[in-house]
Amino acid sequence: MRMKEKIVQVFNKYKQFILFCIVGASNTLITLGVYTLLLQFNVPYIIASPIGYICGVFNGYLWSSKVVFKQKKTMDNATKFIIVNLFVLGVNTLLMWIWVDNLEIHEIWAQGLTICFTMPLNFILNKIWTYRSKSS
Repeated sequence: MRMKEKIVQVFNKYKQFILFCIVGASNTLITLGVYTLLLQFNVPYIIASPIGYICGVFNGYLWSSKVVFKQKKTMDNATKFIIVNLFVLGVNTLLMWIWVDNLEIHEIWAQGLTICFTMPLNFILNKIWTYRSKSS
């Protein structure tokens, strides 16, 4: 019983970040799904990739607003959410270039390593800027 209480305590402490990670996983699945579907219709990857990414970001905004940060969707937080995601996409691209082209880390491992940096960065920026409570 003690272990169960400890698990519940840890979950409650990190609930917002855990929910953010779950939403992020769904964003990734949507991004890859849309990307793959568009490729099946012979859409060039250079067009399919940003369309997939935009679909993932749209999903992320809806669920982050409703479930993770529990705030109303507004033009202000939508704009900030997009800016944060574009910034994090830039960081992702830079890190991938460093890992793959300069340190010769395999693309799959490099993406996993990059996620370790970009997911917390995305969460922190959205928490302190996009969804900052009005009382702060």
